[in-house]
Amino acid sequence: MSNILGRLGLGLLPLAMTPLLLWLTGEGYLNFGGGCKDILALIPWLIWALAFFICSMVLWRKGAPLLRAALYAAAGATGIMVLLFIILLATQAGLLGIKPP
Repeated sequence: MSNILGRLGLGLLPLAMTPLLLWLTGEGYLNFGGGCKDILALIPWLIWALAFFICSMVLWRKGAPLLRAALYAAAGATGIMVLLFIILLATQAGLLGIKPP
């Protein structure tokens, strides 16, 4: 039972930190230099946290040990963010003045 709670807690930890980060940013304790637009900086964090949770649950289902699952989930979530960045960059290349090949 404690193994199940530990894995769920580790997978949900980044998502659980999102309201705290939202509050800290809204109150001005965290300043990213964007003024009122600082709240928008949490959107990539939220996407990464959701990807981390999904990856950790998939790795748990496959039977990976806890530490390996956490490391692979972090790497997988970061890879998903890189892939999304590349897709967004490729689709908006015309607006950036870059001619696609």
